[in-house]
Parts: sequence; structure tokens; C-alpha cells
Amino acid sequence: MRSSILAFIIFALNMPVIADQNTNLFNVVSLQAAATKDVVNDQVTVRLQAQYEGPNSSTAANKINTQMQWALQQAQAFADIEAETHAYTTYPLREKNSIIGWRAVQTLQLRGNNTQAMTELVARLQTKLTVQNMSFAPSRASQQQAEHALIEQAMQAFNNKVDIIKRTMEQKNVRIVKLDITTGSAYASPKRMEMMSMRSAQEMTSPAVKSGTSEIKVTVTGSVQFY
Repeated sequence: MRSSILAFIIFALNMPVIADQNTNLFNVVSLQAAATKDVVNDQVTVRLQAQYEGPNSSTAANKINTQMQWALQQAQAFADIEAETHAYTTYPLREKNSIIGWRAVQTLQLRGNNTQAMTELVARLQTKLTVQNMSFAPSRASQQQAEHALIEQAMQAFNNKVDIIKRTMEQKNVRIVKLDITTGSAYASPKRMEMMSMRSAQEMTSPAVKSGTSEIKVTVTGSVQFY
């Protein structure tokens, strides 16, 4: 009996809150505003691959290890380029039911903001490695800087829409009921480079590239109430 009375008291105390929440849901308008900016793709990423086929797995693996060690030594000469290895695999080559050889493959990823230095390094590495792709995007610092500026612009555009609607409403007080801010980027398509076989250093030239720009977008979506 005592617990029932306590439950009734708690329910009674919450009734005004529930009623207030329901009665406040009037003159609510949903709005959306956005701001965009083209940002220079100041970061370039290149993926290269070392690949070798040999009569046995150890021969193929040793050859790849030698090539990758050489590539990493070349990259050390460029202090502003980050180099890291990925996806090392060794697998048999089969013909019908027989193993006729082994193939070893390893990927090298390069990332940096100096396009000229990157193309110079890639030209060196192409004498022994093949290029899988080259892509451009804004660096994290450039993207964050652009997003912070765009948030202000998008919020200003959102408030401008609120002011326009306010002129037609009898109720002139406004409060935000809900507000969401989302960011997005439309990066330029990766600049893919033709897979190139091993050539002499004299034949290999630096790839001609242009970084371009990417669109950064901030969207503000929300609901406001006029009361």
C-alpha cells in the first residue's frame, strides 16, 4: 500500500513536466543551411608495389625484402615524406595441380605535402617498383581550418533563415529545439598512374601531376520554435 502511494506521488509530480513538454511543441520550424569552400589538395599519397616471382618462396621473399629495403633507404633522403610498408604476401603459382613458382608482393605507401619532392622520389622508386595510384586530398590541418570557418558561415546562414521566417510569425521569441552540424568532403578523384615496368634511371622521369582542389561542406540542420 505504501509503495502504491509513493508511485502515485511520483507520477503526479511528473505530470506537469509531461504536460509542459507537450504544450510547448507548437510553431516548430525545421531548417537547413550549408556553406562550402574549395580547399587546395596540399597532401599527396602514393602507393607503390614491389613484386617478384621466383622458383621458391624464400627466393621471392628475399628479393622483395631487398627491393623494399632499398626503397625505404631512398625515402629517408626526403625528410618531409612519410613512408610505411603494407600488405606483405607470398603465395604459390599453380599450373593445374602443380606449383610452378612463388610470388611475393609488398606495398609501400608514401604521404607528404611537398608535391615536387614526392614526384622526384616516385621517379626514383619506379626503377624497381610499380606505382598503383597517386591521390590528392587536403591535409587534416587544412580541412579543420576550413571546417571551422564554414561552421560560422553555415550558422550565420541558418540564423538568416530564422530571421526571414520570424518576420511572418506573430510570435517573435525564438529558441532552438534541435541543432545538428555535419561536415563532408568531396575529394578529387585519385590520379591513377599507369603501372610501369622496371626501367633504367635514365629513362624514368618525374610524373607530371596537378593536385587540384576538394570541396569542403558544412551543413547545419535544426528546428526552432516561435513562442
